[in-house]
Amino acid sequence: MADLLSSLKITDKLGNGHFGEVFRGSDDVRPQLAVKVIRSKANDTPERWEQRKANLIKEGSNLQKAAHEHVVQVHYINKAPTEDAIYLAMELCEGGSLQGQYDAGPMTSGEVHKIATHVCHGLGSLHHRDMLHRDLKPGNILVDKKGTVKLGDFGLVTDDLLLRYPP
Repeated sequence: MADLLSSLKITDKLGNGHFGEVFRGSDDVRPQLAVKVIRSKANDTPERWEQRKANLIKEGSNLQKAAHEHVVQVHYINKAPTEDAIYLAMELCEGGSLQGQYDAGPMTSGEVHKIATHVCHGLGSLHHRDMLHRDLKPGNILVDKKGTVKLGDFGLVTDDLLLRYPP
């Protein structure tokens, strides 16, 4: 099959994370995307960066399969055409993260119940696929335009951990 050209367009920066920068984006299919751009770290050797890229592509493929109402949908992952970076195109959650609400002070018990229920459903869907999030915090819990709470920032999600005791 011939290589397909991506129609991904990246615009304004939405934020920074430990694993990369997040930008607003769009493509021919989705008018609103969140695009995480992941680049080599200062301490990466060329070999380590190549291994990280391979792992990121594998992880992105796995996360595409983790479709659930309470998990941010990963649409696709690409190697950047003009730089040595990985682009992870995901559902844009217009409500942002819960970090602002957390910093503002206590929430009502109803809000906490809704958030906890949505987070537990999202974690359950990942665990059902033998995946662990490992970085659950207010900044990694996002809200879409309908108010649905979703797990995001999958930089530490892994399916390589053993989940069972040795036989």
